[in-house]
Amino acid sequence: MKKKIWLMVLCGALVLGGSLTALAAPWERGGGEMDGPRRGNGPCRVEARQGHWERMSEKLDLSAEQQTEVQKLCEANRAQADKLHAKMAEVRRQLRQAVEPKNFDEKALRKLAAEKNLLQTELMVNRARAHSQIYALLTPEQQELADLARKLQRLRGHHPKAGRGGKGGSGAGRSDCPRRAN
Repeated sequence: MKKKIWLMVLCGALVLGGSLTALAAPWERGGGEMDGPRRGNGPCRVEARQGHWERMSEKLDLSAEQQTEVQKLCEANRAQADKLHAKMAEVRRQLRQAVEPKNFDEKALRKLAAEKNLLQTELMVNRARAHSQIYALLTPEQQELADLARKLQRLRGHHPKAGRGGKGGSGAGRSDCPRRAN
């Protein structure tokens, strides 16, 4: 009987210890601190994006001139996107205030929601425009390879929307362009 009790206590301690370890693990990501929900632009995301462009540049066999042009296009697009993201952050802040029960104003809420939709649309259009401009820089052979890569990416169900807990999404605002090391 004592053996069974000791065995139960030992098993309980192991389960409890394992559970606490599993619960603590997510807090250790990102340098040991958790400062709120992660969106999709943490250090790992930026490194993955840079790796993506290095692989694509290699697979498409981009010339040095093409790489320079792509970099210029991406920097211009990023500057526009950064402005839009700043506006989006302010609109989100205002939306959070507008939905509070004590501050509810339906007219203001509708206006802010419409403004947020316009910003999301603009981000999506800017991203598509940048992709189109990059695609135009490619040779016909490179365009074929890029088309094939995109088809394969879609078949794999690539790019679940980061930080939103699900697949799909428009990817509005996400920049696939490489970032220069500062």
